[in-house]
Amino acid sequence: MFKDAGIKKIFVTDMARTQQTAAPLAQALQITPTIVPAKDPSSMIKDILFNAGGTTLVVGHSDTLGFILARMRAGNVSQIPPTEYDRMYVTTLVEGNATQAIMLHYCGPSTAAGSMMPRPSPKPTAKKATPTPTKKK
Repeated sequence: MFKDAGIKKIFVTDMARTQQTAAPLAQALQITPTIVPAKDPSSMIKDILFNAGGTTLVVGHSDTLGFILARMRAGNVSQIPPTEYDRMYVTTLVEGNATQAIMLHYCGPSTAAGSMMPRPSPKPTAKKATPTPTKKK
């Protein structure tokens, strides 16, 4: 999804799940993620604002994301439920100021509470066979 987005820097927290989320993209782009303490979102904000240098991916947590966006003045976002894993926010920094964050979902709803797997796509319905016309001789 982000392979061609021009990402130059990736921020993750010291929690394994954020590092695991970012790992495939980091490997594909040959970027070593910057690890910041999950309990110190202010450090992440400082790093994003002053050390990002280009398109940046931040993999964070549902309980700190709203704080980070608010502190960057990218708007107020609703609390993310602990069972939701597909919400993403995009904002642009221009001369240290963030634009209003836009929310995106990158997969379908979860199959069950707490599940990280997207709902399977519906199976295609079988098409009725149509007779093949034959040529008259």
